[in-house]
This record gives sequence, C-alpha cells and structure tokens, in this order.
Amino acid sequence: MLLRVSVFILFISTIVLAAEPLKMGVFPYTNPQKIATDYSSIAEAIGKVTGREVIVLSAKDYDDYMEKAKRLRYDIYVPCVSCIVKLIEDKVPLEVIAMGYPPFKGGVLVRSDSKIGDLKDIKGKVIGAVGKHTFAGYTFLKLKLKSLGIDIDKDNNVVFLGSTDNVVLSVLNGKVDVGITRTDILNDDRYKSAMKNIRIIYESIEIPSLPFAVSTNMEVKLKDQIKNALLNFTPPSDCKLGYKKIVSATNNDYIEFMKRITVK
Repeated sequence: MLLRVSVFILFISTIVLAAEPLKMGVFPYTNPQKIATDYSSIAEAIGKVTGREVIVLSAKDYDDYMEKAKRLRYDIYVPCVSCIVKLIEDKVPLEVIAMGYPPFKGGVLVRSDSKIGDLKDIKGKVIGAVGKHTFAGYTFLKLKLKSLGIDIDKDNNVVFLGSTDNVVLSVLNGKVDVGITRTDILNDDRYKSAMKNIRIIYESIEIPSLPFAVSTNMEVKLKDQIKNALLNFTPPSDCKLGYKKIVSATNNDYIEFMKRITVK
C-alpha cells in the first residue's frame, strides 16, 4: 500500500513539473504592461505547441536584464541586438533559434536647411538618439563615427529621447542638430509631413531584427517545439513589433553582422 501511494505521489509530481510555465524574458524597451501585450500572441502560439503556459517577463533596465540573462533566469530570450551580441561575446550559453524579419536600417537625420552634409560634419554637434542600447537608434552611429576617428561620447553631446517621435520633433524644432532612428518607421503616415523638412544624410547597413534565443542546455524536443511555433507564427495585423514574420537564425547571423558593421 505504501509503495502504491509513493508511486502515485511521484506520478502527480511529474505532471506538476511538466506543467511548469515557460518564462519569456523580453528586453525592457518599454513598460512591462506594453511588453506583455506586444508579446502575448507569440506567447500564446508557443504555448499551443508546447502545451505549457508562457509567461512574458522583462526587467528593470539593461543591466538588470543582462544580469538575468547571464544567470539563465528565463527559458526563452528576446534581447535587443546589442544585448545578444554582448551575450555571445561573453560566451553565455544561449543559442539563437529565430529572429524577426525583415531587417531594418538606422538613419542619421538633419533638418533640410542644416549645413551638416555628411558624417564628418557631426563632430561637436548635439545628437538626439532613441536610446543607449538601441542599435538603429544609437549604436550603429557610435560604431561608424569611431571608424572615422570620432568618439561620440567625448566629441558630441548625446541626448537620449526615448522614441522616434521625440527624435523627429527635436530635429525639427532645432533642439538637436542630428537625430538617429530606424528609417522604416519614418515611412509611417504620421511622419509624412515632418519628413518634408528633414534629410537623411546616412543610412546603416541592414540590421538583423530582434532574436529569439534559448539555453544551449534546453531539451532538444522543447527547443524544436519553440522554434517551430515561432517559424509558423503569423503576426496579427495590429502587431507593433516591426516585423512581418519570424525566420530561422543562429548566433552566427549576429556575429557576421558585427563584423560587417565595424569595417572601416
């Protein structure tokens, strides 16, 4: 009788463990409520394939997210481009399995009447960027200027404005000399009027979209289920994530990208 009870308890425990939710850790690009909303449809799609609930989580800031990622606190990772590059460089055991598509580009914006003609004219100017850890909204220009002998941290005054809206407005009203943001966003109708008075003086190479990664130690079956769910996911018409589909990817996609973007 005792043996039967023990076996029954073990069986129940196995079911409970199998039903543990999967934690999706998304880089804190906005407030937690919006992140949960933005990724709810992807979480639901993964949940249907894996048979497990997927909880969308984030972190307080860049440092908090990176610390959690290094400690493997999540099951599924959606880091920023700068984040995954750093995590790969630090040899954190994460494997990229997919990424958003299409890629995007970063652009350098000035007013139409600005005397700034190319990147070399930027030295000493006030730059309005989206955020310190946004590749299209800051990092690509930092790397490009470095290749031209300009240290953006020492040679410029950089103001982080938090959004493309703020960058465009600040360029227009002259609060900043130069703005940095994703160029695909500027095709939105709400920027149509503003862009009549703005020039794009430089555009980056294509930047791979946000990656989806898992621990290299994840069970192969579960990893394949998550990947299949992602590859078969169709973003809803009101999707705010900036991509039309999700495609297969590996760590090497981001390693090769960094090699290309840092070439002088």
